[in-house]
Amino acid sequence: KNGCMDSCIMQVEFTKPEGGGLGFALVGGTNGSMLRVREICSGGVAEQDGRLRVGDILLEVNGVIVSGLSHNKVVDILRKAEGTVQLTICRDFLSLTYSESSTPPHMFTQSEAVLAEQPAPVSSPDTCSSSDVTLNKPVERPPGMMM
Repeated sequence: KNGCMDSCIMQVEFTKPEGGGLGFALVGGTNGSMLRVREICSGGVAEQDGRLRVGDILLEVNGVIVSGLSHNKVVDILRKAEGTVQLTICRDFLSLTYSESSTPPHMFTQSEAVLAEQPAPVSSPDTCSSSDVTLNKPVERPPGMMM
């Protein structure tokens, strides 16, 4: 109906654990850029659910349109959400493979440790990235970026 042959709008719902996060990290949200899922933390709600994927574009959180909002604002909305959190995402099949292979790593430096949305106790700012960075693709990280 909406004419998007190479992208797909989906709604996923997660039940947020008390005191925990949804288990994914975002990149983007600067200068009106799209917010994409940068990383899915192992053992988190998003990974157990299995529907959210790295590269998905976040459009809405609980019916609030987040495209165009700043990274910090969207992180804040996700942190404050309680109970059932409904995300509207766009999976862009064409740019999914493209963005994974060609995104320069230096894009991540500013927002690298902003989203502490992992279910584990927050002992280090980025527990997702230590042992199992992502599920199915090697991630090139410049040396010295682990925080």
